[in-house]
Amino acid sequence: MYGRSWIVWSLEGVARCCLVAAFVLATATPASAGLGGYVEYGLVQYAANWIDDGFVQDGDQAHAIGLGVAWDSNLAADELLNYRLNIGLRHLEPSEGDDDLRLDGLSGQFTVGLSPLRSESMRFWLGPSIGASYLVCVDCAGSGNNADVHQASLGLGAEFGLNFHLDERFTMSVTARYTFESTAQKVFHPVDTVFDRGWQGRPSLNVSFFLRNEDDQFETDEE
Repeated sequence: MYGRSWIVWSLEGVARCCLVAAFVLATATPASAGLGGYVEYGLVQYAANWIDDGFVQDGDQAHAIGLGVAWDSNLAADELLNYRLNIGLRHLEPSEGDDDLRLDGLSGQFTVGLSPLRSESMRFWLGPSIGASYLVCVDCAGSGNNADVHQASLGLGAEFGLNFHLDERFTMSVTARYTFESTAQKVFHPVDTVFDRGWQGRPSLNVSFFLRNEDDQFETDEE
């Protein structure tokens, strides 16, 4: 019997640090920020590197469904950079492989965007993104389905988005992201299995709606 694996502990610790840093940055520049919500869909295909008892196989797939709160430092202003933070709930629903492995928990994504094309009605941006999640499945593992699963993930990828300004205060944003994600999983007693699910690709599509700050306009200097 043993506790969480060091892999799970490490990924969980990194995830917490990333979310804290993102919160600090978010509160540092509130004047032009926009706040809203998002819904997201992605597809995960696992590639297990090492398995203790064969609980998960290579090629398992899951639908990743999420919703939560979105923050963006610059949705409409005529500036190059924006920072986006998404924090919310994630649900993994298996489509291939282990049908019992339905996981729920928290996830966060932080993106630095650069906008090469922007106007009064829209903003196109792209940039690097980092994300983390910690998900749990209760009584879903082992021969009697009486063991708990804890899964920690950390991912790096690229994201691009389009902001559509519906009026002076509201923006709809559609983003596409491809994340290379490293996942570690711990199955607690009576199974007590630890394995690294490896690196996998996770494409996802995100739709967000924002209420913009009154200072977040394309030409703020115009009278």
